[in-house]
Amino acid sequence: MRIVGLAEPDRDRREAAQARFGIDSGFTDVGAMLEATKPDLLDIATPPATHFDLVRIAADLGVHCISQKPLAPTLQEAVALVELAERAGIRLAVHENF
Repeated sequence: MRIVGLAEPDRDRREAAQARFGIDSGFTDVGAMLEATKPDLLDIATPPATHFDLVRIAADLGVHCISQKPLAPTLQEAVALVELAERAGIRLAVHENF
């Protein structure tokens, strides 16, 4: 597996992560990153309140997602995320990254 891009709005944090993990491409916007890098998978390691929008952006571009848990702040939003992924034909997985 190869990391093809990193999206982080904060320049210092983005550049530090790029240097630490050897990631060539850094972006301030997830959509721009996905369009430019065309990855097989988006790993979502952000607060749960952001997951729905990030999965929606990825789904619109046909990018599979793996998301930190909890998947969403509410059960209704989690169900909506699963339904969104199903309609878009993408895989959506949930994991805990320790």
